[in-house]
Amino acid sequence: MAGIDRYLQNRRGIFRVRVRVPDELRLIIGRLELVQSLKTGNKGEARKLAPPVVARFHAIIERARPHWQRAAGYDPFDPGLPVWLKGAEFVHSLTPPDGAAPEANSPAELVVDKDNSGTTTLFDILDVWKLENNNTSTYKRFAMVLDKLAAFVGHDDANKITPQMIVAFELSLRMAGKLHRNTISNYMAALNAVFGKAKEKFKITTNPMAEVKVPGKIDTDIQPYTVQQVQTIVTKAQNLRMELFLCVVVQAYSGVRISEVANRRASDIRLEDGVWCLVIPNGKTKSSQRIIPLHAAVLKLLLPYRHSVIEKYGEGSLLFPELPQGNSGKPSVYATRELCRWIREDVGITDKKILPDHSYRHYVKSRLLKTKVDVKIRDMICGHGANVARKYEHGDIEDMAAAINLLPNPLADEVVAAL
Repeated sequence: MAGIDRYLQNRRGIFRVRVRVPDELRLIIGRLELVQSLKTGNKGEARKLAPPVVARFHAIIERARPHWQRAAGYDPFDPGLPVWLKGAEFVHSLTPPDGAAPEANSPAELVVDKDNSGTTTLFDILDVWKLENNNTSTYKRFAMVLDKLAAFVGHDDANKITPQMIVAFELSLRMAGKLHRNTISNYMAALNAVFGKAKEKFKITTNPMAEVKVPGKIDTDIQPYTVQQVQTIVTKAQNLRMELFLCVVVQAYSGVRISEVANRRASDIRLEDGVWCLVIPNGKTKSSQRIIPLHAAVLKLLLPYRHSVIEKYGEGSLLFPELPQGNSGKPSVYATRELCRWIREDVGITDKKILPDHSYRHYVKSRLLKTKVDVKIRDMICGHGANVARKYEHGDIEDMAAAINLLPNPLADEVVAAL
């Protein structure tokens, strides 16, 4: 069956079939997805075992549809049908085992592997959380945490997770000594969010996190770059390939994360209220989604490069289409690795309190504070969350642009002498 790989998922070395249930049928079938373990870690064998399972799952989905959709002549591939009515890879005109046509909207006969039947998995409840949270990077991070939890307890049944298991999982992470305390706190916060939403939506009977205290974060001692260090970095970066140099320049004048510039599309550099801006439509947090005016010194370098990319690849292409993307499909993985290594080894900034990527954010925030830029504007530029009192306040592009122009200009020879 063509395209069978899209239904395969490798969970801790064992392949399984996952078929998403269409939104309009989830209440009828009672599941977000149909899952069956193939009990093999060999992908070639999994490809052979998967087609009949996929066909059976699609049959279940088809039988759950209203009767008129399964009448003679109904073709789910008919281009005239709405997208949500179109099927995928299954045999047409499927009927229940007894040959009788089911009543309209009758529940589907859910037949799944006995190991999964009736089980609400950790990924089931993650999908419930995802219905109200569309941040892809957060979803992947939460999925990683749930996978680690499942590996620790030895199963992925969400209803069998206990507070004791959660605490034991947390302690194991601490005792391993490989993760920062704040990272472990983030793991626990992820579990709290997912299990809390699952209980709220009645996908689980009890919330194991209700009795578990999420550990608070500790203040880190990350230090900002000095103005001299930023000028040195920007000056030496001119010897790097153009894409990495531009990443450095944008960071020096905005405090964005490497990923927030390296993963952008050419169309994300655009005019907003007559001002050229970097538009970040998604990010690490909700507040990371923002619009940042670009400094004139950045535009002098970035706009000609952007124009050449659009001419060659189109406006919908990545801003840095020629940066290696690897398995992730994101240029930021390569850019982060190379720039962090370069700053440590070639630029020679080895102070552990200086983080090659994150110290730009501390640098920009501290410089804006020094020039007495309003805290609201500082937060909006750096993508930091606002407190309840300020969440109703909205800064405009002009205010942010004025603040950006107050930052030191590391491309100017006289910058250090003027301090």
